[in-house]
Amino acid sequence: MSLELSMEEWKKQNGEFMARDYGLPAATGSRSKSVSRGSDSFLATHTGRAARNEFRPVPISLLGPSQPVDWLTKGLVGGGYMTLLAAFAKTGKTTFLTHLLRDWERGGPLAEQQLEKPVLVVSEESSGHWMRRRDSLALGDGTHLELIPFMGRPNLSEWEQLIADIESQIKGGAEYAAVVFDTLASLWPVTEENDAGAVSSAIMPLRRLTEAGAAVILVHHTRKGDASEGRASRGSGALPAMVDIIVELRRFAAHNARDTRRVLTSFGRFDESEPELVIDLQDEGYVIVGDRARATEEDRITAIRELLNSHGQLTVDRIYDMWPNDLKPSRRTLAYDLNVGAERDLWTRLGTGKRGDPFHFARIEHPA
Repeated sequence: MSLELSMEEWKKQNGEFMARDYGLPAATGSRSKSVSRGSDSFLATHTGRAARNEFRPVPISLLGPSQPVDWLTKGLVGGGYMTLLAAFAKTGKTTFLTHLLRDWERGGPLAEQQLEKPVLVVSEESSGHWMRRRDSLALGDGTHLELIPFMGRPNLSEWEQLIADIESQIKGGAEYAAVVFDTLASLWPVTEENDAGAVSSAIMPLRRLTEAGAAVILVHHTRKGDASEGRASRGSGALPAMVDIIVELRRFAAHNARDTRRVLTSFGRFDESEPELVIDLQDEGYVIVGDRARATEEDRITAIRELLNSHGQLTVDRIYDMWPNDLKPSRRTLAYDLNVGAERDLWTRLGTGKRGDPFHFARIEHPA
């Protein structure tokens, strides 16, 4: 029998299944007795819910056309996918999250577009903290809260029931665009975070939310000793392995607590995920600076302007000698910045740049 005939026979035998579970048109001549998904499933130990779907392999060609990701924040949070946001304590996880909620609600640099559906935040914190954030950033009802869902560490059954309740809301009237768990360590049933089996059992039910179309964000802490390459999150490697996108939030300048910039380092399965993104918290909210190289360039430009404003005309060597901090660029980098800045009219360049007549740089004098 040819491959085409075999495929046609497969469609006839499985038409109802394909129509029901993969959104494909039922083939004519499909068998009259439909098979209910889950009728041949294994039951989960704790809840009695189906833990394994019925075994029904499908040819990859019948999955239908691929769909673009519905990005809530490009490269970082996508509808139907799970994001792990990891950071050290007190580095601004919740501040970043709150501004993310505001931008999703009203539009802003952290949002692809204003969301038409609300976002649910499952939080370990009391209402008082969220009232202050609401009033500070004028958050509206685009944010829904489920506060302190457990009075102690839940067991797996209680955790799965919370997820089932959220799933029913997503599929019902609320239709949440995203569900945030802040922080994961205070909400999930895992008592030993290095236990890969326990971590996997806690994360697997969350797929019910992504399968329902919502983005899921897991806010988590990093290890005491920072790690790289997507391994900074605390506990078992099963956690970062099971999510779709990993975002690690760090201070731009670890030695400077006053620096409002943060670096988002992302690892994921999508080309849209930028490996490194610097954001800066200003009065109007977070603004996107670019990568670390761009942010460092802006720092150098600021330092050059301050020197020129204070000391008048200066050569490259003189600026190099007067550089204000330990993060001194090379003379070559400094010369490049000065010449590019002159071409951009950030300051003026004097002299020929030849022996005996080196370039001098000075601020641009504007008429009174």
